Amino acid sequence: MAVGLFVVFVMFEGPTALFAQVAATPALVDSMRLESVPGGVTGWVGMLVLAF
Repeated sequence: MAVGLFVVFVMFEGPTALFAQVAATPALVDSMRLESVPGGVTGWVGMLVLAF
C-alpha cells in the first residue's frame, strides 16, 4: 500500500495526473477499457468480488 501511495502522490501529482499520463499514451489506452478484461464487465465484477 505504501508503494502505491508513493507512486500516485510522489512520482505523480495525484490520481488525476496519473490517469492523464496514461490517457496520453496510446498503447495504454486500450488496457483501461473493460473490453480488455476477459469476460468484459462480468469478468471485471467477478475479479473485484474475488479480490475481497
